Amino acid sequence: MNTNLKTTLLFFIMFFFILTINSQNMVGLTKSEVQKQMSANFTKFSENTFGISTNINTLKYIDTKTDRTLIFYFGKDNKCQYSKMIEDMDFLDVRTKEFNSKYKQNGNLLWTELKDGKTYNIKIEKEEYIFNVITSD
Repeated sequence: MNTNLKTTLLFFIMFFFILTINSQNMVGLTKSEVQKQMSANFTKFSENTFGISTNINTLKYIDTKTDRTLIFYFGKDNKCQYSKMIEDMDFLDVRTKEFNSKYKQNGNLLWTELKDGKTYNIKIEKEEYIFNVITSD
């Protein structure tokens, strides 16, 4: 196997691994638990408050290298109700394949995840240039 092919293959394996890690479900965690998880396990994301309404209880993280935004929405009890990952449309096929392999498909661009005896919904909403991955209970 030539060096360029090995390098390319290694890049795709690492890229898939990063995407898989970043799709972890944090629904139900408190705001401080999400912050701890993000700082410990998702070091490529940094907290960002630009463009976030002060009327909505959220945490926003961005990964500038891959141009992804992750927003967590919290209820009055400060527990995560749902999250939204915003990604470039170029990664839609990769994300869809990942979800097909990890979760039970439940319709077109819809999946369910069973975690700790609870069922969570994962859906992809396509827009013109981006797509959103929404995880909720």
